[in-house]
Amino acid sequence: NVYRSIDKVTIQIMEGWIEPNLTTKHIACLAILGRVINKPTTLNKLRELGVDFQSKPSSAKILRLFEDIKAAGEDRLLTGAYIINTIFPKDHPNKGDGSKAAYIANCLIPDLWEKRNILCAGLDTGSFSETIEAMKKAQGIGTFMANQAAVDLTYTSVLGKAKDIDTTWNPGPGTTKGIRWITGDDSLHAGQDAMNEALTKYREDLNNALSSFKEFNPSPKKMRTHLVPLSGPDCSNSLCEISKFTAVALGERERTKQRYPGQGPT
Repeated sequence: NVYRSIDKVTIQIMEGWIEPNLTTKHIACLAILGRVINKPTTLNKLRELGVDFQSKPSSAKILRLFEDIKAAGEDRLLTGAYIINTIFPKDHPNKGDGSKAAYIANCLIPDLWEKRNILCAGLDTGSFSETIEAMKKAQGIGTFMANQAAVDLTYTSVLGKAKDIDTTWNPGPGTTKGIRWITGDDSLHAGQDAMNEALTKYREDLNNALSSFKEFNPSPKKMRTHLVPLSGPDCSNSLCEISKFTAVALGERERTKQRYPGQGPT
């Protein structure tokens, strides 16, 4: 879904994981964990277990929960939407079986707890970019995943007034491929001024084009029934979709990984 805030999984994560914990001081920890797992059913079970970072989470209880989920025959603990770094630090004392479950329970979650004040300080700046920089200090969290977690918080009062959301660009592989196809410039790379300029121009051109449609309404509250201006993260989403479909159209891949029937949330 190009409009990220009305993506089906995003809605489920917001309603079941983020919004119930908005008064929690360390909501940034939850935002990161939410996108690393990215599976609402798993997150709901973690919430039932009491994982809210208001107190130190129990790695043993979390790992037991993950084992119970696996024993119940559920196909996946996480979704496959993101490539997650599950490499333990070299001298980590509790690698377990080295699985994703062990990594999240024994490595990522304890690290989020240890760095909770750093993450909180980043969020307190009210800046989208500063929040991302703080989140990148968490174990295994790079720019892309930090961006995904921070975007969720821009849909809330916590980071909803961040003025730099449409000027902070952290393009992942899909966004990079999409903007290269749009511009014809294969030299564009994340972090370049040229990349930021190309993405900014793309957003401006896209919103100017949308504004010519009679269904256009500048209010985000009309997002479900009208075309509205795309935010920076929305533009990244659109470029990711462009990269998938052009790869198929150009014969670079046989088909898209997922089917897109064009049905929004009801």
